[in-house]
Amino acid sequence: MKHLSRNLMMATSAGLIMSSTASAMVQKHEEDVLRTPASQKVAIQTFWRATNCAAKRDMAGTWTLLRQGDWSDGSKSVVADYLKKHRSCLPNGSKARFQADSFRRALAAGYLVEKYKKQPVADYSALPVTYTQDALNALDETSGQADFLLRSFADCIVRNRTELSFKLLSSKPSSQSEADVFVEMQPIMGTCLPVNQGEQAKFTKTSLRGLMTEAAYDLELRYVENSTENSEATN
Repeated sequence: MKHLSRNLMMATSAGLIMSSTASAMVQKHEEDVLRTPASQKVAIQTFWRATNCAAKRDMAGTWTLLRQGDWSDGSKSVVADYLKKHRSCLPNGSKARFQADSFRRALAAGYLVEKYKKQPVADYSALPVTYTQDALNALDETSGQADFLLRSFADCIVRNRTELSFKLLSSKPSSQSEADVFVEMQPIMGTCLPVNQGEQAKFTKTSLRGLMTEAAYDLELRYVENSTENSEATN
């Protein structure tokens, strides 16, 4: 799919921000960090620390949990056991209330960051591209195409700047370190930003982190499976 550089439109907790230059977007992002309500920021960062703590303590268990499909009714007991096992990762008095998708993304990010903390990141560039023009054309609904384009955007960033992508996932949400990574990401974001019939991509910094986590996890899963198949084929 052809990616073109266009104006970048980002929706933040402070409202909709449109920027035609990297510096303007970064400035707005930094302002948004300062405007984020303290209670919301604390909650997000507490959740981030807890999932990173759990992933670090139990890499094997985390990987097994992430592979549990859609966490349907049959998987609820597995998730509950995992949370009980790592209850100490939450501050005293905290209640583990969260959406399954948010928890899965945060846990996947923690797992990937921990896995590649002391080794070179995987090379995802050779994996088959999922988000093709034909796949986009096959979608009828506008909303489906918009979601497809955003996922293509996240996939492109992770494929081409994997180490930088993991740096974003390891940064504390709503922090200066996160803002600094966004500065570094501007060139690849401009290169990867897809444009469909003149439409602009709209996203929040939180949703972009989530989409990049999903893209990274999907690529990692396929990378591991591909490596296993190649290893078995040579033995």
